[in-house]
Amino acid sequence: MRKLLIIIFLLTISILLSPTPHTMNFPAVMKNAFGQNLPKDESSSDLKVLLDGTTLMIITDEGHVGINELTPAQMLHIKQVIANKCMRIEHQSTTDYWENGIGETSRNYKFYYNNNIRADISSYDGSYIQSSDRRFKKDIAYLHPVLDKLKQLKPATFRYIGAVDQTPFSTGFIAQEVEHLFPDLVRETDDGSKGLVYDGFIAIATKAIQEQQKIIDDLQKRIEALENR
Repeated sequence: MRKLLIIIFLLTISILLSPTPHTMNFPAVMKNAFGQNLPKDESSSDLKVLLDGTTLMIITDEGHVGINELTPAQMLHIKQVIANKCMRIEHQSTTDYWENGIGETSRNYKFYYNNNIRADISSYDGSYIQSSDRRFKKDIAYLHPVLDKLKQLKPATFRYIGAVDQTPFSTGFIAQEVEHLFPDLVRETDDGSKGLVYDGFIAIATKAIQEQQKIIDDLQKRIEALENR
């Protein structure tokens, strides 16, 4: 992996130093950090990285990059070689990382954090699927009554700063107004701003409906009791 990263770095530098954004002029011989020649396709201006005769990476003369893909269809085209995972992004100062890729059978786009599944994007309809299997959870606790707090929420419409006046309004809540009612639904981001876990409102609303239904059922019983006197 380290060797491949060094090769990719060198290839990226060669792209940045190319004389035009559309024509790739590679040196006759390029070497990696170990002094080894990077094989070049003499029949074209494409640059290829080979291992034991197998092409691992190609940069076409149009500037398209293919990894495990000889005919890249986009500026970057990666052919996945293992199930469920394709790319890894690692934190700059720790070993924490995100990985993503295409699911082997579902064809969903999958997200892993430190090798733990976090979410999918459905290949069927684009739905966001948050990991919710009981096997992945601990410290499970069921909600206490929420109806009184739910009635204090202030649904709002708004536009984000920077949006033009004709931009459609967004609908939601203000994080600071939610925080004192449902603190677990408010998350602080890296820049210190606050965000909301909107999916969490589904469980809150469900609990509130259950509470309301119990009130309705109790009232219905009282009505029936009065009618039967």
